[in-house]
Amino acid sequence: MDGHNVIYQVPELTRLQTGDKKLEARSSLIERCTRFALHYDLKIVVVFDGTHSGPSAEAIQRKNVQVVFSSPSSSADTRIIAWAKLLIKDGKPVTVVTDDRGLRGELHKRVTTLGARAFWRTLSIREGREEKEPFSAPDIEAHFMAKESETLEKLREQERKQSRRRRKPR
Repeated sequence: MDGHNVIYQVPELTRLQTGDKKLEARSSLIERCTRFALHYDLKIVVVFDGTHSGPSAEAIQRKNVQVVFSSPSSSADTRIIAWAKLLIKDGKPVTVVTDDRGLRGELHKRVTTLGARAFWRTLSIREGREEKEPFSAPDIEAHFMAKESETLEKLREQERKQSRRRRKPR
């Protein structure tokens, strides 16, 4: 997950981040991700650009959520791309939460992407919270881009299966 991208796409987190409550914005995101990850037994990695300030990294580690800060020599995007490649190579499913089109374009074709506000909406629905602010056109676009990616992957898989069937000797 592209942590700062999510923060700046969710109005309630953006207000905290720009209102000089950066640690509170990150903590809120991490806490919501933790509840979601535990409920669905998922592993979530939240990557932030910049160095960590506030409590030690261990203090914000959770059972199913790992928080990582980029180094001066490596951006959050670079770390997300590298991890996604490793996980895909190991045959694991990967979903990256971001609205960053540049990052989306650099990801392996087998990586599913989900828009930041679509993910936040999923968290809110899961927790029974109502969204206070409507979603904008970019949110809808991100949602459909994610659905398009899923559909294309399913079509590729069907084509691979058909190709394998054709190659089998009878």
